[in-house]
Amino acid sequence: VSMLNKLAASLAVSCVLALMLCAPAAAQNGTRSLVYVGSNGFDKGYTNFNAQMIAAGASGADKGTSLADLTPYRLVLVSTPRSGLDDASRAALRAFHAGGGVLILTVDGGGISAAAPASFNTLLGEIGSTLRFVAGDNAPGCQTTTFVNPDHELTAGVTSIAWGYGSTVTGGDLIAAQNNLEILRAEDRIIVSGDSNIWS
Repeated sequence: VSMLNKLAASLAVSCVLALMLCAPAAAQNGTRSLVYVGSNGFDKGYTNFNAQMIAAGASGADKGTSLADLTPYRLVLVSTPRSGLDDASRAALRAFHAGGGVLILTVDGGGISAAAPASFNTLLGEIGSTLRFVAGDNAPGCQTTTFVNPDHELTAGVTSIAWGYGSTVTGGDLIAAQNNLEILRAEDRIIVSGDSNIWS
């Protein structure tokens, strides 16, 4: 079930406005975003994500399985790479981030995406980020949390986020949680998301 309701859509808009469009001018100064579904990525369609990118002032979102040319992009969403990221993919994402690009990294419950959290944690360590994923099978079914950080620039005006069957995240700044399950965190132009449905 798609979890991107109106309030979660507001989160996507806030993320673009705060990160993508306001990111410092750098090598990655394109106006588009990419949803990367390579490495056996979990393809959720992401039509709502594309619509929200356009609503926020971006040129739109492409979906693809290659990281060979990231020149047109300011933001890359990596959707639950169930086969993990190989060395070349991690190198491309590191270079993208070093050039000023924004990364959204998503996983799901550990039963769906066992390789993704470990692969992302390797990438995050290589970048020098404190963000990490903790694989788990949390909150099966559709959930909505109202524990959204009201003081974080990414969640201005967002009062709830729908999600379900995900992993948790640590490090950086807390964006959203449900009870003791931290599902969204951010640091230095990187957002880690314990559930990919939030963005679809």
